[in-house]
Amino acid sequence: MENQMGNLNNNHDTFVNTMAYDPDDSESANSDNEDPKNNSWGRVGSGSSSGVESIDNEDLFNETEILKFPEKRSDRRMSEISGKVMVQTRRKHGLVEIREHIQAISNQNIINHAQLQTLLSGRNFNLILFDLFDEQGLGILDQQPWFGKLKYWTKANPEEKTKDAQNKLDFIDLIEAITYLVCKENNVTPEHFHKIMSTKGVATKIIRVLNKDTESKVEVDDLMSFIMTATRGSQLSAESTERLRKVFSESFGKDKHEISLHEFKKIVPCKDEFFVNRTFHIFDSDQSGYITLAKFIETVDQFSSTDDDS
Repeated sequence: MENQMGNLNNNHDTFVNTMAYDPDDSESANSDNEDPKNNSWGRVGSGSSSGVESIDNEDLFNETEILKFPEKRSDRRMSEISGKVMVQTRRKHGLVEIREHIQAISNQNIINHAQLQTLLSGRNFNLILFDLFDEQGLGILDQQPWFGKLKYWTKANPEEKTKDAQNKLDFIDLIEAITYLVCKENNVTPEHFHKIMSTKGVATKIIRVLNKDTESKVEVDDLMSFIMTATRGSQLSAESTERLRKVFSESFGKDKHEISLHEFKKIVPCKDEFFVNRTFHIFDSDQSGYITLAKFIETVDQFSSTDDDS
């Protein structure tokens, strides 16, 4: 061992300069075939991160410090942005699928009570609708946030005494009552969700809320607006929502409820057709071929929330 320490002292400068160990030196230093575990070269972590013990029992260099790089905070920011983009993309695909299911069963853009009941009884339709509520893809719905989204859509106000307000409150009460019977206090699973939405009476309540007339039918666009708003559960204030309604009305026409691509091109002062088409399709989230007020509000809300996080 003393011979080994002597060799280490003699080769100290060489080791520091090269920061490496030549295998040929091992053969000369271990000519007596000592077990490497009993050799100073073979012991790792005994006072030196390099595997070599210095003369004064201190590290010659610290690999941990040498290899330590500053963290890039932008990585986390990019990850958050990517996550939001994935959520928005998944939502857009879900809305397209929902519209396809509705269009397949509708008649001239109208759905009657029997057709809506059939739609709500379908497992595939309910699974897509469930995924729209389940923004984070957790596979469950916490009851209170879910009810909160529905209440946001209905703008339910217990102090209102109008028939329209009462219909909205009746809808929320029915959903809450059925959910308790099916789930008790537990989270809502996709199977629970299907049982809730397919229960007799839900279709009737939806039509009463969406259609202020006495007829048992609803327009496809009104149903899509309900789905978009209810599943989004936006936290936009009433003032912000009303302001966006006003912008939509002033930009596209007071009596306009939807805007086609042809009409959109007349309004947008841009000669770049690709840009205009791309902008239109961003607002047309369910690819119906036109922009509605619900789509307009949702898209503006999405871009506003993205800007606030930046």
